[in-house]
Amino acid sequence: MINSKNLEKLLRKLLKKEFKRVSYFAKYFIENNPSAKSSLILGSYHFLKRKGALNKDIAKNASLLRMGRIFLEANYRLLRKKGLEKEDVITNINLLGRDPEKLNYNFNNLRKKGFSKVKIASRSGLIERNRETINRRFKKYPGLMEKLSDIEDGKKVILKQPQLLEISEDTLEANIMYLSHFKIKTLNGILLGTTPQNKRKKIAYLLRELFDYRNLNEEKKKEAIKQAYAFVRESPTLLAESYKVLDKRMSKLRREVKVIADLEYTVDLEILN
Repeated sequence: MINSKNLEKLLRKLLKKEFKRVSYFAKYFIENNPSAKSSLILGSYHFLKRKGALNKDIAKNASLLRMGRIFLEANYRLLRKKGLEKEDVITNINLLGRDPEKLNYNFNNLRKKGFSKVKIASRSGLIERNRETINRRFKKYPGLMEKLSDIEDGKKVILKQPQLLEISEDTLEANIMYLSHFKIKTLNGILLGTTPQNKRKKIAYLLRELFDYRNLNEEKKKEAIKQAYAFVRESPTLLAESYKVLDKRMSKLRREVKVIADLEYTVDLEILN
């Protein structure tokens, strides 16, 4: 078993500047593997490099180095046999560290449900999920999609956005209720994966930054809230953006809000005339 000092020295030598991406937990798992000798780590590393993996990706998945070339190669062959292209496997090299039996069963289960090989590879979390959880959500979630957006086939949405199956039932159902209340019918997987609480905070943020909410009187505050929700209905993915991204887009968003306000004012004048 390699000690901490020698492990760090070896990883720095192999990964160079990408060593900084290696997590504490990855080092812990390697150090506590009785079979993790320098030769095993080197064999794993050179196998991944021969298959085209970049140092940054190896560093982010450094726990793979404790698996050994034989284990990694067996999983690589399994995934290639399932029809994944070399690039798909290397892009998702964390799959190489999974239990082969579970990998095989879950992959076959997802394929039977209609997911493409590329979709499965891109959402490796699905392969790690409990099979009963996946089966239950796959049966239940299409109906929730249909309820939210008045579509006829919610299954198609799930097959296009498999990440929806990684969202817990409580979170998804709370989102359906929240978004439906405000007549937001988006089927964006990222947006549906954030909690209603998070969305409320984003709307509060938009009210402050776009509508100067703190400095409005009570009557205008009510109008600002209506305008904010109308704006979000037009661009619902704003609720999934990070605050950093929203800050960068703030000038553009203010112009968009002004255009909408000017249009509403013009319509009101036409009605009055």
